[in-house]
This record gives sequence, C-alpha cells and structure tokens, in this order.
Amino acid sequence: MDSLALPFSSSGRLAQKPFAIAVVAVYGLMFMSQMLLSPPVSTRGGVLPFALMQALLAWIWYAIHAKRMRDAGHSTGSALAIAILYALSIVLFLLVVEVLFGISAKAGATLDQQSSSLAPLVILLFLLTLLTGDGSISLFFYVALVITLVMFLPFLIAFAFSIFAATRPSLPVVAPA
Repeated sequence: MDSLALPFSSSGRLAQKPFAIAVVAVYGLMFMSQMLLSPPVSTRGGVLPFALMQALLAWIWYAIHAKRMRDAGHSTGSALAIAILYALSIVLFLLVVEVLFGISAKAGATLDQQSSSLAPLVILLFLLTLLTGDGSISLFFYVALVITLVMFLPFLIAFAFSIFAATRPSLPVVAPA
C-alpha cells in the first residue's frame, strides 16, 4: 500500500531524487496521454479518456509536488494553485479540440461526424492570414496566438515549478520526542 502512497497521497515528504524520478514519469505520461486524442480512441470514447487521464495526472502532479515542497520546508499552496491552473488549461484545450476538430466528449462519434468539424476552415483562414499580400498580420493570427499561449503557459509554469521544487534542499528530519 505504501507504493500507492507516493503518487496518490499528498501527505508526507519526498526527497529530491525520488521526486525527480516521479516528476519525469508524470511528464512522460502527460505527453503520452496525447495519444488518447488519436482518431481510433476519440472515435470510440470521445475526449473522456484524455480528460480522465489528465485529471488523474494533475492530482499526481500535485501530490508529489506537495510532498517535495513540504520536504523543503515550503508551503504546498503554490503547488495547489499551479495544479488548478493546469487543470483549467486542460479544460480550455478540450474546448478548443471540440471546436476545431469536432471531437466530442460523448462516446461513439462516427468519423462522418468528426469530419464535419471546423478544422479545415480554421486552418485555411490561418494560412490565408499569413500569406496575404500586404505583410501585416491580421487580428485572427493574434487571437490564435493568444489562445495558444493561454493553453500552454500553465504547462510551462508547472515545468518551471518542478525545476524549482527539485532544486530546493531538504530540511533535516526531526525525530519525534
């Protein structure tokens, strides 16, 4: 049961080396979870498998960071705030995936339903804004850029926070009296 306490429980402490191993595993799983948005999976299950995996990984991310921050003598509030920010960015990402690619949250969407999405139109408009003659960039480009930054900035903040947490020295363990 103690092996399950590492990823799922936010209580206790976590030293630098086990934290580094756990955080690399979590980021690897976050990256690999993108496969849950592939057509074979999203056709059968929609975005629900991806959303559930991201929720689980966000909790694990919080749990290991809370332990690490506690071990370094810092508050766990910053880890909680970043985990919530990351979860909100996943919600925004899922909304964008829904609008642009037509992958719905409901299972059983057919390929015909997915092919009627707005993705080709949005991609065409994006390319047209870049290739139009006067060299200026349109409002559409800036809106797309801002949405992209809003989606990925929490991940970059979380990654930077992981580096910060990994570099904090551990406090000495105080034996109970």
